[in-house]
Amino acid sequence: MTTLVGIEFSKDGKQFGYLGIPHSTHRSAYGLTTIPVIYLRNGRGPRAMISAGVHGDEYEGQIALRNLTIELSAQDISGSLILLPMANAPAVEAALPST
Repeated sequence: MTTLVGIEFSKDGKQFGYLGIPHSTHRSAYGLTTIPVIYLRNGRGPRAMISAGVHGDEYEGQIALRNLTIELSAQDISGSLILLPMANAPAVEAALPST
């Protein structure tokens, strides 16, 4: 079961959390991959999601979302924005393309 930790979708402001995604390997059936999530909300309105890091060796999107996370505040938007800078955390950590 995938879990979301540290994010309350009804709360305004900038929040940091992670998705916990279960996975198994040949060594263990009880692994957990964590993916960082940044959530910005300013009232009701449209919701958008931007992801990067699907392929671990493509850095431009990861850098852009890092910069956006630093520079953007909830007051800069109307509605909510979900940022996933490392959508494929194992590939990003290995700096390798998805297979």
